[in-house]
Amino acid sequence: MPDGKIYFDYIDCTSIKFRVSRIKPRKKFRIIKKVVALSEGSHPWTNVELLKECITIPYMFHKLFGCEVTAVCIENDENYEYLSLLPGLRLELIKDQGANSRLYYVMEHAKEIDLLIFRGWYPDNYPIAEAYKNLNPEGKIYIGLDQNSMWMDRIIWDNFAYKGLFDRCDVIGSSCKTMQDHLNEKWPWKIDYFPSGYFNVLNIQENEKDILDKKEKIILCVARHGTWQKATEILLEAFAKIESEIPDWKLRLVGTVDPEFESYIKAFFATYPNLLERIIFVGEITDKRKLRQEYIRAGVFVLTSRYEGGPNVISEALYAGCAIAITKIDIWKDAIGPMDDGDKICGTSFPVYDVLGAAQGLAELCHNDNLAELQKNAIWRAKRYFDLEMIVRDLYGKIVNA
Repeated sequence: MPDGKIYFDYIDCTSIKFRVSRIKPRKKFRIIKKVVALSEGSHPWTNVELLKECITIPYMFHKLFGCEVTAVCIENDENYEYLSLLPGLRLELIKDQGANSRLYYVMEHAKEIDLLIFRGWYPDNYPIAEAYKNLNPEGKIYIGLDQNSMWMDRIIWDNFAYKGLFDRCDVIGSSCKTMQDHLNEKWPWKIDYFPSGYFNVLNIQENEKDILDKKEKIILCVARHGTWQKATEILLEAFAKIESEIPDWKLRLVGTVDPEFESYIKAFFATYPNLLERIIFVGEITDKRKLRQEYIRAGVFVLTSRYEGGPNVISEALYAGCAIAITKIDIWKDAIGPMDDGDKICGTSFPVYDVLGAAQGLAELCHNDNLAELQKNAIWRAKRYFDLEMIVRDLYGKIVNA
């Protein structure tokens, strides 16, 4: 959209026979039997996304309420190994029929779908929502915005596609409290708060003492390293500035590494060869038990991102008792507090793009005499705000009463 306009060249509206009208009041229903979660446009679900909020939230409708849940995306060659961790979830791969593939699927199945779930406010969701509401007026729509302020500021909110989409949504959710408050002041629609909660996929039962007793002097970052969004270079430069102040601490970076970032890493270690044994690029960990152990060992979790929506790594780090060091992106107060009176603070924040600020924040946490208390507060915060079962029960109640 280089000129800021929304185009629908790919939708032949004349071939779609349904009446466009204002949504009339309808009778509420109490039971949701069939749930369909649609992927974003022509983007297929990835294996990793099966354990993110875009799938775990609808999956919990099955686990908690016995709903039949189907995740729908374009057929692809992805290896969905995480599907075995989600018993009862149905993954349906549909034929790629161009931009209208998801629309055709919904039109074919609309009358049997009780709840349609969108992720993101993409304009091509509008004709799908319109068709669904006309074919099944009592059906419900939930949209998880997955938004951040950088993206939000580019959206033309009075465009008919966005207005039409949100007018047809029964519940709209923000994964970030700050953005929820901002949008509720700006928009005519009600925005609810549903953070990206922690999904205990392996049903591991741990008590707080066992978690905190395993802490080591490790700073952990789990991300797609080398991408502009995650700003890994800021983290590396910050650690280099304070490495002599925290000689017993190591930095572990879990996740994929962008190929274009490899040259930066090589140059970085050429400048700081003494850090080769203290900064470890672990690589991607797909084994969730091993990933959980990385979080539990870490004393501090750090995120130097330039922007974020509601990343799942926050709830994973909090539930593992990590003190948090985070840039002042939209979700920073959700991550460390305070949001409400009585909140327990569990970390520190620093400006985006600020190497020195990140360095000072990390040094202060590593030297903090109350670090153990901050780690304990992290678990408290996780249970208060990021319990996925609690979040989905709240969402379910709002949907059936919408």
